[in-house]
Amino acid sequence: LLAGTIEPAKFDFDLLRFNTGQYGLDALDRLAADRSSPLRIDIADRAADARKRTTPVSRPSSETLTADAIRAGIKVFPAGSTLPESFITQDWSTRGYSPVENCVKSAPTSEGCQALLADFDADGRMDILLRENQFSIAAFAEDASGKWVQRGTFATGQCGTPVFDFSNPGVSVVPPRTRPLELDVNGRRYQMSEACNP
Repeated sequence: LLAGTIEPAKFDFDLLRFNTGQYGLDALDRLAADRSSPLRIDIADRAADARKRTTPVSRPSSETLTADAIRAGIKVFPAGSTLPESFITQDWSTRGYSPVENCVKSAPTSEGCQALLADFDADGRMDILLRENQFSIAAFAEDASGKWVQRGTFATGQCGTPVFDFSNPGVSVVPPRTRPLELDVNGRRYQMSEACNP
């Protein structure tokens, strides 16, 4: 965003406001405070607006991606895996936006939208880590009714961590001997911030 590779108008400031916990709020505050160039003034204004919001801005229906476009736009790991159809086609309207569509639209161009399938809570069921953007990885699990819910977020934008992708053998889910869940990125541990689901 700050490098100009993502246009401010296309960046999902609401994701930082509502889905990445305190790390996202801190990032918005930093963006809102930087008015050192015309680009950064535009970013600062949008970040400040997002910081004030109490609910996400709904995405226009005309921007909705088809299920085929979502499948084509997400790289799934381990290689050869596929996302559950129920995850791709779920109605996310109560959330304000679809995390899978948002991932396809706003992920860094070089790595693209990525998902990692893993049983991250050791309950014997496959879960999904969705690398939504350069700031965070969202953790999703299927509840008893078959609905996918966000369990939490790994805020990976802090500590100067470089952009990484799930094809990197140094990225792994740490067995949940304790809570919160952890993600290991080349030896650096990230704890999951629990999501507030209705």
